[in-house]
Amino acid sequence: MKKPILRPLGSEASREPNLLLGLASFLLTLVAIFPLQRASASPPPLLYRQVASEPQGLVEPYARLALELPQIEEYLRLFQGIAQLPEGDAVLNLQEVIDLRPESPAAFLAHLALARHFASQDDPRADDQYQATLELEDSPALHLEWAGYLEAQGRREEAYQEYKALLDSAEFPEAFIGLRRLASDDLQLAQDLITATYFGDALEVLREHEEEEAVPLLAQAHFGVGAYEEALPLYEAWVGAEPENETARIGLARTLGRLGRLEEALEQYQQVDSADSLLAQGEILELLGETEEALEVYGELFAQGLYPVAWWRAAGILESEDRLEEALPFYEAVAESGTNLADDAAYRLYILAGRLGDADTQSMAQSLLQGMKPNHLAFLATGEELPPQVAPSPPPAGEAIIEKAVALRYLGLFDLARRELLYAARFSESPAVDLAMAQALSESGAILDAQAMVEVALRDETLDPVEMWRLAYPKPYAEEVQAAAQEFNLDPLLIYAMIHAESRYDPEAVSRSYAQGLMQIIPSTRDWIAEQLGLVLTPVDIFDPAINIRFGAYYLRFVLDFFDQDIDYALAAYNGGPGNVGTWLEDPLVGDKDDFIRWMGLAEPREYLEAVLLNYRIYQWLETQ
Repeated sequence: MKKPILRPLGSEASREPNLLLGLASFLLTLVAIFPLQRASASPPPLLYRQVASEPQGLVEPYARLALELPQIEEYLRLFQGIAQLPEGDAVLNLQEVIDLRPESPAAFLAHLALARHFASQDDPRADDQYQATLELEDSPALHLEWAGYLEAQGRREEAYQEYKALLDSAEFPEAFIGLRRLASDDLQLAQDLITATYFGDALEVLREHEEEEAVPLLAQAHFGVGAYEEALPLYEAWVGAEPENETARIGLARTLGRLGRLEEALEQYQQVDSADSLLAQGEILELLGETEEALEVYGELFAQGLYPVAWWRAAGILESEDRLEEALPFYEAVAESGTNLADDAAYRLYILAGRLGDADTQSMAQSLLQGMKPNHLAFLATGEELPPQVAPSPPPAGEAIIEKAVALRYLGLFDLARRELLYAARFSESPAVDLAMAQALSESGAILDAQAMVEVALRDETLDPVEMWRLAYPKPYAEEVQAAAQEFNLDPLLIYAMIHAESRYDPEAVSRSYAQGLMQIIPSTRDWIAEQLGLVLTPVDIFDPAINIRFGAYYLRFVLDFFDQDIDYALAAYNGGPGNVGTWLEDPLVGDKDDFIRWMGLAEPREYLEAVLLNYRIYQWLETQ
């Protein structure tokens, strides 16, 4: 089972290169911030003793502290080695820490300390040490430091490529600054910014460029920022200069489409022989009401085995024309595609086969859905519930790692304690270790880490102990959830199901549409709810769990009342808006709840509805375990 790479924390402390800062002198300040982990315990007396402020003065105290905390001897040896740098046997001592546990946070920190030491000495061994750190933690923060090292070494092209790879990490604007600093050519820089979807920045770079070579970049950048009127003449010039360039012609077609000039867009697409062009042609033909022509285009993609979304659209056309038997092969192919439409297609295949009295096809659809469990639509079609049996609880595992984590927390080194648990699960092949580490993470407050860890195991299609299910579907913020549920007469389990789908319990989550917090409240809805409740909020208040959960619960109660307590319609409205749900319900193709699921005009509310109802089912099931 493939384990996920280490996920950095969301705080400033999560930037891995900062981990070594202060470690060499942490004993001097530990008393002031010391968080006791045991009710009757006290820090080792050594911690209260005055030590020298120079790092070398800490070498002997670290050695003596190791006698009192043997569980973390390698960390104390690590801190000794760091304190000794650049003198004596520090390099050998740090290498011994690496050799002792090569796949551990201590080894990671030792590699990082050596990398920085060698870099300060212009020693080429820094390369290997940086690469070793990246093998253990392939994080943006480390890549940023690696890029800075390469730049300092005069390896500009290597550094440029590292900065470019970091553009997706909005947390690190230094990458963008480094890219602009090292770029030797504005046009190449603009192309790289466009590839990373920094369209506005690309336009800024191209501001003084009017030469012919800049036209394609200007066209793409204007399109990227939604300036379609400005993009159109640029694409036309590009196509005029390179009439055989498919990228230019498809760009022109897309721009015409965005401007509502569908017939002209279709003409441009028809001059490009590609699957992308065929898909776009089919969609435009549908919009123009030329469904038979659209079916022909989608049929070509079906014959080529390309773009399941085209097969889904073809099935929709056939079904809307009451050609149900012709729609079945398209739904079946989508159901077997492994895409995010597979479960929807399998369920629709099951529904239509039932309406047609085709028992064999209906049974086949049930089998397909059976293989997708746990899945809300699969449970609807099969009538089955979550597994009546779960695996027995495994025997205790990973005790030594947990003891290390406890000792590290005892010294206030919380991030290192967290990393010990994450590394142990990552480099283990034992489900028992996975569970033990996840439980320890959850108990220490790292609920998101525990959840991510066990969800990997749950996707492994094995029978799992109920403890894993509970960690994957936690119930934090209990007071806030219970208060909101009571105030607005809601099932708290439904609120948990929504938070799980909306934010994965991350109170600082922000979506692309700027939905915020645990229950992903968009600013306009936030302001409306605040007005209804007679509250005045600052922009950051919505990230407070109590406020966010209360606002989400208020809106859920509103849409439930609006749709006569129908949970399916209410959840679709929570995500897609009550107006959209009302429009979908008025569609003549919608005769019942199953039709509503199929004919929602947007994919996101459908996926959201199915995810929340599955979560709700799991939370209800866990109440019985």
